[in-house]
Amino acid sequence: MPANNLACMLADTQQSLDFAARLALGELPDHPDVNDTMGWVYYQRGQAGRAIPFFQRVLDLAPENAIVDYHLGLSQTREGLVSEARISLDRALELAPSYEAARMARAELGG
Repeated sequence: MPANNLACMLADTQQSLDFAARLALGELPDHPDVNDTMGWVYYQRGQAGRAIPFFQRVLDLAPENAIVDYHLGLSQTREGLVSEARISLDRALELAPSYEAARMARAELGG
């Protein structure tokens, strides 16, 4: 999925977000990685509310994904959904306590 990988890199650097979205959707739109990328594009655009359904869809398809739980928790935090965010971030920590997302989730939770 090279197009999705490029879209994810663009979203991570907050560059060409519209192009990133077109790249991601052009390649397997029902794939969990593509949905994560689309959610991340919306999050980076400052549209966390639009990102949440994409992250939730990934977790419906592949429930044990620490980075997606982290992305969901960030989006929920930005939308003021504090209790939901805590659940998502705690789950990211539980799934992968030594993963980079866990370190970032700890920081987001204040500890």
